Amino acid sequence: MIVWANLHGGFVTGLIWLLAVALVEWGFGRPWKTWAVRFGLCALVTLLNPFGWQLWISTWRALVTTRRGFGEWAPVSWSEPSSYLGYKLLLLCVFAALAIQIYRKRWKQIDKAGLIYIGVFMVFALMSARHTSLFAVAAGALAPGVFPLSWPHALTLGPVRRLCVMAVNSALIVVPLYAALMFMPGAGLSLEYPHEAHSVDAVAFLKSENIRGNLLVPFNYGSYALWELRGKMRVSMDGRYDLVYRPETYRRVDDFFAGKGGSPSLLTSPRPDAILLPRSAGIYYDLLNEPGWVEAWHDPWDAVFLPR
Repeated sequence: MIVWANLHGGFVTGLIWLLAVALVEWGFGRPWKTWAVRFGLCALVTLLNPFGWQLWISTWRALVTTRRGFGEWAPVSWSEPSSYLGYKLLLLCVFAALAIQIYRKRWKQIDKAGLIYIGVFMVFALMSARHTSLFAVAAGALAPGVFPLSWPHALTLGPVRRLCVMAVNSALIVVPLYAALMFMPGAGLSLEYPHEAHSVDAVAFLKSENIRGNLLVPFNYGSYALWELRGKMRVSMDGRYDLVYRPETYRRVDDFFAGKGGSPSLLTSPRPDAILLPRSAGIYYDLLNEPGWVEAWHDPWDAVFLPR
């Protein structure tokens, strides 16, 4: 937990999990104190970071901030079959398996605590695409124990046959996920570097021209530009939107590049020293007619504007 808290704000997920297990175990009359102690210790050690209490404050702000306009925080789209295909297959398999087991075993014989844990992460995944991986972890860890297949008695006698049962049960969870990753259309397990997230040539132009000062840049380009131009230019927005920037700052930058009302104010307050944007942005053609700016560089995808 110390390492987790110093690397990523997702450590909150671990604390929520420990607290949830302690509460569920207490509710079912099971030993819960061990889980409560684990939760308390893990919560305390998260303070062992360079920022102390400020880590909790900034993380809380990140949890409650709005994320309008970010597809990964929106619910998974079921109108696009290829989008999050592994998650969709896994979700349908878990639904079907739970329904079959509840029908066959009746509610009293089902591990209700395991169902609650899976259900919580299932709800999270249905609310936000960002949480689909959490559901996959919970389902892969808990589902095989929640609904084991009812094999003939002969298959459960020897250790080899028991291993076969365990392997088949686990495969029912793992295979749909990895089959979608490996064989279905898309990147699968390989890495992709989409052009809309890395404006390499445009940033190289800014570096070659030794441009300094403020860079007005959309969200997707901010992190790469911030890294490559560090010490030379300050970006208007980057991937730390929920920790560093106020929600209204993100909306202001997003509205500017979408060409919505009130966007010209970003050209004066604060005044940028350069503008980097995709040519598909709504504001692109307006900037071509902006008297105080000139298109200094462009390629088929991006453009850089400098003051006249």
